[in-house]
Parts: sequence; C-alpha cells; structure tokens
Amino acid sequence: MKKKIVDERGLLFGKISVVDILAVLLVAALGLMVYVRFFTGGDGSVADTGKTEVEYVLRARDVRMYTVNAIHPGDCLYHREDDIPVGVVKDVRAEEGTTTMTALDGTTTIVPRPGYYDLYITVRAEAVESSGGYYLGGTRELSVNLEMPLSSPYAFFAATVLSIS
Repeated sequence: MKKKIVDERGLLFGKISVVDILAVLLVAALGLMVYVRFFTGGDGSVADTGKTEVEYVLRARDVRMYTVNAIHPGDCLYHREDDIPVGVVKDVRAEEGTTTMTALDGTTTIVPRPGYYDLYITVRAEAVESSGGYYLGGTRELSVNLEMPLSSPYAFFAATVLSIS
C-alpha cells in the first residue's frame, strides 16, 4: 500500500502538521517584511546623502505687530513640538494682512485687515538631504506647503513653507 502525502490526521508524511508549516511560513514572511522595512534603504528610509545648506521662505499669516517686532535677522527658530533648530532668520518682511469678504450678491473681495500682518521670513538652515527631500535636525521634514509650529526667542507662531532653494 502506498503512503499518502497527508494522512487522515492532517500530518504531512505522517510526521509534520500542515498547520505548523503554515505558521512557520507566516512568521518567516513577517520577519522578512520587518527586516526590509526597518533595516534596508527602501522607499521609507531617510538615507543620508550629506548635509547641505538650504534657504527657505516661511509665511506667518495674520500675526499681530508684537510678533512682527519680535522676529529679527540672526534669531534662531525652533520647531515647537520638539525644540529642534530649524534655522537662522536671514530676512524678515511684513505686509498688511488681508481677508476675504463675501457680499450679499455672492461676489468676493479681498480687503485689508487692520492690526494683522503677513510675515515673510527667509531662513537659512543646515539640512540632511535624502532621496525623500530635506530633513531639519535629521528628523523634521522640510517641504513646500508644510505648516510648522515655530518659536523664536520672543514669540510663538505658525508658519507655512512657501519655497525652498
């Protein structure tokens, strides 16, 4: 009589359980996925290609005159969440703030907003350049349209990255 590959008890060649083999294969596949994700230079990694100096422009909308007066060239800016330095202020420019008003007929008009200003800050920073872009302090991504909560020696504010060069 010929031996079956899988017997009536579900054992392979009468010795090894098929469920055990599937469990070992599943654990091996999970281990391989963890290795590829965390220990190789795939798409999800920040592979350091060297530090470079970048210059970027931030816009802080609708700030008061106190904030305008509190930001000076030479000030160091920090990310408020983890106090990582994000660069040194190179230039500061303020424009009168505006807002959009909608008339009863549905038309919109941009009008001045007294007492509020749009602050444009040029920042110079050392960043890690990687295949995914720039990272400040090695961990904080720097990209256009990114909103960052920032602090300077005398003010807290939120700003959006307008451009990077």
